[in-house]
Amino acid sequence: MEYLIRLKPLSDFYFGGERTFGNSDPNGKTRASFFATSNYYPQQTALLGMLRFGLLQQNKLLPLWQGDNKSKSIPVIGAKSFNPQDFEKQSFGAIKSISPLFLMKGEELFRFVHPHRDKTLKKGGGKSYGAGGIKQDTRSLEGYDPKHYEGGKILSESGKSISVSEIFRKQSDVGVDVEKSDESFFRQERVKMDTDFSFA
Repeated sequence: MEYLIRLKPLSDFYFGGERTFGNSDPNGKTRASFFATSNYYPQQTALLGMLRFGLLQQNKLLPLWQGDNKSKSIPVIGAKSFNPQDFEKQSFGAIKSISPLFLMKGEELFRFVHPHRDKTLKKGGGKSYGAGGIKQDTRSLEGYDPKHYEGGKILSESGKSISVSEIFRKQSDVGVDVEKSDESFFRQERVKMDTDFSFA
């Protein structure tokens, strides 16, 4: 059975990791500055974690340490968290696979694309890889490789191309690391999504 799940951020969000840069002052002393910038979308492992949490909540199996919730949770979400080294042998209970992440506006489907490769979004022809080696057909973007995504454009099924900046707005905060006071500062860049869109 397939389900379409839409996720609509209620406020600005932060997805991704932290990038750290080191530089030297005029005296040669290394000073670290921290710049953390959000991705526009969550990674598949974050989506898997959200789905697993949702299933636990839906089946009233939280907290896991209470009673026999842990053993009851195994057929619902699997026994362990995602492990890329053990992917083929893993099971996530009711979750058999997750399709690539899309954007939706109304009923129209959009996909992040490489800015220099406008390709057609096809229904079918792609594969969704699930735990235990499960593969199934899904919508795919011809020529799309998420490892080479550089930002810039989003493409609809009808071929309409729009700029990422039309959907996402960046916001940033600057602060000082309290423990290091004058030795370091940080900047976090978050993203706000247009309310007409949702992740799917």
